[in-house]
Amino acid sequence: MGLHTIPLRSDLENYSLDVSLDGATYTLGFRWNRRDLSWWMSIADSSGNEILAPRKMVVDWPLLSRLRKSTFPPGDFIVLDTANLGLNPGRDELGKRIQLIYADKEELEG
Repeated sequence: MGLHTIPLRSDLENYSLDVSLDGATYTLGFRWNRRDLSWWMSIADSSGNEILAPRKMVVDWPLLSRLRKSTFPPGDFIVLDTANLGLNPGRDELGKRIQLIYADKEELEG
């Protein structure tokens, strides 16, 4: 219940991890885009079906709220800049200056 920090890695440019969110398992994919120097995140359901095409990780902006679909996790993700610089994540900053927070359904409704 509440806010959950998703463990991130800064040592890989392309990786995925399985997480349990609001009682369901999802696969989060992270990819560094060298062309625009930014991180992109995708979401797949437990069967491996992509439910969110890669979306740019932007600081202090909910990733799902404007795109709400029934297949999405019921909460939302926010990219948090722990240094309060207001800068989007750089190549080596995931899990360091940049944290990914999941606000579960109860947190959003509270």
